[in-house]
Amino acid sequence: MKLKRALALFLTIALMAAGLAACGGSKAETTAAPAGTEAAAETTTAAAPETTAAIETEAEAEETTAVTKAAPAAASEDVGKWTIYEYEANGNKVSHDMLVTAGMGDTYLELYEDGTGKLNLFQSLLDITWKPGEITVYGTSKYTYEIDGDTLNMDMQGVYYTMVRDGSAGSGVSSGSSTGAKDASGEPYINDGTIEGVYRLWNMMGMSLSEWAEIMGCSLEQAADSMRVEIVDEKTARVSFDTEEEMQEVGLSMDGDQITLSVEDETMGGTLKDGILTLDIEGEQVILARLTDAAFAGGGASAALADKGEAVVWNGQYTKFVGDDDSARNTDDKFTLELYEDGTGVHHRDDLDINVTWELDGDKFTMKENFMGMNIDYTGTMKGDELSIFNGDPEDDFTCEYVYLKEGGSASASSGSASSGSSASSGSSAPAGVPGGDGLMSEEEVQKGYVWMNKVAKDIFHTTYEELAEHFGVEGKFDKEEYSEHMKVNKRYYFWISKEDKNHFIYVNFEEDDPDGAPGVYTVSGFNSSGFSASEAEAKYLDEVKAEATEADKAAAANMAMKDFSVDIHPFAHDEVTLSVSAQIPESGWAYDEKKDHLVENEDVNTFGAGFIQFKLDQDVEKFDFYKDKFENYQEIEDRDFDGVTFKGRTYKNIGYEWTEYIAQIDDERALSIGIVRVDISEGTVGDKILNSIKLK
Repeated sequence: MKLKRALALFLTIALMAAGLAACGGSKAETTAAPAGTEAAAETTTAAAPETTAAIETEAEAEETTAVTKAAPAAASEDVGKWTIYEYEANGNKVSHDMLVTAGMGDTYLELYEDGTGKLNLFQSLLDITWKPGEITVYGTSKYTYEIDGDTLNMDMQGVYYTMVRDGSAGSGVSSGSSTGAKDASGEPYINDGTIEGVYRLWNMMGMSLSEWAEIMGCSLEQAADSMRVEIVDEKTARVSFDTEEEMQEVGLSMDGDQITLSVEDETMGGTLKDGILTLDIEGEQVILARLTDAAFAGGGASAALADKGEAVVWNGQYTKFVGDDDSARNTDDKFTLELYEDGTGVHHRDDLDINVTWELDGDKFTMKENFMGMNIDYTGTMKGDELSIFNGDPEDDFTCEYVYLKEGGSASASSGSASSGSSASSGSSAPAGVPGGDGLMSEEEVQKGYVWMNKVAKDIFHTTYEELAEHFGVEGKFDKEEYSEHMKVNKRYYFWISKEDKNHFIYVNFEEDDPDGAPGVYTVSGFNSSGFSASEAEAKYLDEVKAEATEADKAAAANMAMKDFSVDIHPFAHDEVTLSVSAQIPESGWAYDEKKDHLVENEDVNTFGAGFIQFKLDQDVEKFDFYKDKFENYQEIEDRDFDGVTFKGRTYKNIGYEWTEYIAQIDDERALSIGIVRVDISEGTVGDKILNSIKLK
């Protein structure tokens, strides 16, 4: 861990949120749900075959950037490259040194003579157009700037970037005024003369906990947990800069009320006085305290919705620029809209939960997003179960259209949200050489098939058409094939249909991943259900589908070829302490993530939703109980022996994962945790074989 870099990045991202939220949510700026997110699974309950659950890679996201129209030739004194010097939001300033420390000092604006340009916004390179005093990002979001000599001050809706012309001295720059950290007094916290305990985020560079929760789109408790420092004793502390990150041990020294945290060759200083821990980095203050329940009385961003009753949920189907043809629809991004009867709601997009207000006049729908004081207006129509809105002028080619389908509803035959029509009867015969059949299954098989794809399949987005057809026991009904200009890939679409009700089906999109190296091999790129409730199907069939998958795993494991695997692990910041772990793992289909000490049930360790076995070494087994009071559904289970050592077993839910964990003290210096997430370890399965083969040295 690099303390200064980690904290600088943490602080910078805090301010970045405001700027990024102003970009309008177009397809050019977004990718699918992040690999660490568990909520990406169920978004499909209606007849909209273009809806996908695809995971778009960063390279693919870059391909979606809109082709910008050249603007008229601009003032020559504006042309050139401008590099960030300072950044300010909410009256809080991030200095150039701090940006460099966080790895974000290369943010720049480059203006070309033809009225086009580039904005490298915190390592995301964006195409822009511009005219003197104004740039346009994503074709819709306009931001103003002023130039004073070699200094450019840009206002991105209340977020200020101060940039200097490349080659200039960079002196004498100025930006909006900055206020200091707000007074931290008066908040409920522990101040009893002791120092031990967990200090949680309370004030972020002048932003209160509730303001920070609003930025994060989360509860006050979650916001407080986004940074934690535990003081164990006068020489030891543990820190975390992430809500879902386990705390890591660092050194601690104190001199009066001065406090220093250290790891390896890095230090971070501050003060601990009257129960308040204040950390300083590059002149910015972050305040933490041992918060009591009274600190969370407001509830955060989610509390305001607690008494609003049931929301009407609209599931995003696709986004598209007005000027693009239908083949350019982006069906890969996840977005939903929750609307309440009182005219409020929440827009879940781009990994944000943004509060909205809305009105409906006949079928005319208007909506306003509010994020950190910035507003984005939407207009559109709501007809029956369909909602279409625009984040700008509907006649502008670069305005983005968002299309939704009401949860539990169905699209009309003429709707743009289902290009193949609203029922499976619209499928056509497969061309010569293209596989296909009638796609007919029982109603139970259709619903269980969807549950398997959505909740049980280990690597659904690397599953080929042939593998899926084999699992379902029937060839899919071919709908169409096309070349997607948007994604630059060949695509095919298939139905698997209920015999009892032709309006109940699974619709699956496939892509040809490697047309040169593996022509004709199509893998799942997205899928959705239609006509039946996905959540009801899950409640009814999930346990049964899991049991069937376990039996299949056991059969495969019986004769599976295995290979040797070994790894050396260490406690955090104690490389001198080592434990060698070896095991037998399958010859293919598994890989080791060295950064996380995860043995991953996939050859790509970054695959979203892949199961893993985690090895974690510490000096004392009690360290594994640090978050025990936060574990949900905690249960002790039968002990298990690993290489002659008896490990205590337990199951619980923590940081979004359902864990099975075995812990034991190996010797005076070493304690081991073996944690299992989404890997079947019941008797006879591959996971069970791996655990049984573990050796410790």
